[in-house]
Parts: sequence; structure tokens; C-alpha cells
Amino acid sequence: MDSVAGRTGWSADSPQVGPRPQGGSIMATFRHRPIIDTIPAYPQGKKPDSLPGLTPFKLSSNESPYQPLPSVQEALSRGPLESINRYPDMRGRVVCQRLAAQYEEDQLARTGTGLGLTEDNFLLGAGSTEVITQLVRMVAGPGDQVIYPWRSFEAYPIMVSSAGADSVQTPLTSDGRHNIDAMIAAVNDRTRLIIVNNPNNPTSTSVSRQEAQRVLAAVPEDILVLFDEAYFQFNSDPDQARGLDFFADHPNLVIAHTFSKAYGLAGLRIGYAIAHPDVVESLLKVMLPFGCRTWPRPGPWPAWRPGRSWAGGCRL
Repeated sequence: MDSVAGRTGWSADSPQVGPRPQGGSIMATFRHRPIIDTIPAYPQGKKPDSLPGLTPFKLSSNESPYQPLPSVQEALSRGPLESINRYPDMRGRVVCQRLAAQYEEDQLARTGTGLGLTEDNFLLGAGSTEVITQLVRMVAGPGDQVIYPWRSFEAYPIMVSSAGADSVQTPLTSDGRHNIDAMIAAVNDRTRLIIVNNPNNPTSTSVSRQEAQRVLAAVPEDILVLFDEAYFQFNSDPDQARGLDFFADHPNLVIAHTFSKAYGLAGLRIGYAIAHPDVVESLLKVMLPFGCRTWPRPGPWPAWRPGRSWAGGCRL
């Protein structure tokens, strides 16, 4: 999974603000928040060099090397030109309605019980990274803390520091798993968000149902818990925790999903949060206006059938 550890040449013993920028950093000379001087820009994975007789594949960002399905390409070729002169629907209601219907169908098929999801449970963003960034901005500021496993997604420290909050990085276990005991022990009065990355990026380890239940039971109900499930479709662990299975009983649970990985649509930049309506309503207040491009006839749908169409591709 995506990690810059090997590319930047720093280790888990480095300062806790996040990945160091390649080639050093330039100190800003204009008036600005001091925290900016400690935050590196997120380093995009380098494109592979072309070699004669070989087909290079870029692995650093976990992008699909395959083109989207023909049906997706056809839908995208029609959609954008019809409305490119107009701002998109900020709420993305057509997409959110479809998401709600498909997740209800999938949940019913998997568990025999629906969740009553509606469009009010969904919020779109430019990838799940933007949704998570909005969530951090919504709940945390100076003096607040955000708990997450480390190492994990390289953008977490950047998100937290840019909000002015403090990262509480709980080291992984020796086998690269979440240290659930340490995460629970780190919760205090300053805690505003706990992030569970399942499966963890970059170690690909899974959080079990029992571990997820322990976290949710230990965290006060007024502290949000995020299940970052960008790669859940690739998780073959039969005991894996799925956020939606706990959703009905935990109003403080937020789930982040994306079209970028399993569906091979990273360039489309659509991710989304699944949350209870009061959380979605608050997230709308910090979202970037018109940040997520949606079309009257949403392009992703030919590729998206949860639990079905992606299953074979994820095992390639």
C-alpha cells in the first residue's frame, strides 16, 4: 500500500509531524501560522522510468494499472460536456441517492438486515482524503488531539497539523497491526477523533470485529471514530471489521470509502463519508464549495455494484 517511507529515507523514529519533504523545505518569509513551517507537502509517488522492452507500472500510489471498464469510459465521454459550463451540485444528491440504495441492497444481502440509509447519510468529496480532512477540521483545532495508528496513511499527520491539532500516533504492534490497547489508553479529555485504518495502509493488516467493538465500546459517545476503509474491498480476512456492521448502534461512527482504488477511478476524484445525518450536516459547513465534480448522469455507476462487480478484480 501507499507509503513514502522508502522514498523519503526517514524512519519511524523521525519527528512526529509527518513525512519530510524531499530535498529539504523552504522557510516561508511572509507572515503565516508557525505550524506551516513544520508541515511537509504530501509527496506524490514518482512515475516509473520507461525501459526498452518493458511495460512499467506505477505502484507507489496504489492506482489500478488498468483502464476503466468500457461502460465507464462511455458514460464519462457523455457526461462532462453536457454540464461543464455549470457548477456541480454541491450536495451531489443524485450520487448520494444511488449510494444509499446500493449500500442498503448490499447490507441486506450480506446480513439480512438493512440500515435505513438515505442520501442524508452520505457526503461526497474529492477522494476520501478530502472527506477525512474535512472531518479533522470539523472536530479538532489548537489544543485538541487526534489518535491514529502509526505508521499508517501518510496524510494523517498533515491533516491534523494543518488543523492546528496534535497527533497522537500509537505505534503498530511488531506484526504491523493496530495496537488497540494503546489507542484506547490514549483517549483523554483532549481527544476529538480516533482513526481506525482498516486494512491499514501501508502494512495491509486487518482490524478484527472484536477489536473494532472494543474501540467503539471504550470511546465516549461524543467523540467521533473514523473507519478509513479505502481498501476494504481487498480485505480477505473473514474476521475483518466492516464499519457498516456497527453503524446502527454507534451514532459517533463515520466511515470513509472511495472510488479510487478497487474501482480504478483515482483520476475521477470521488470519495465519500457515510455518517449519521447530524455529522453530515456539520461536515457540510466545512466542505470546499463545488469541490467534488458530479454529473447529471454519474459516470462511476457502470463500475460500481458493492460486493459484486469489484470482487473478481480485487483478487487479480
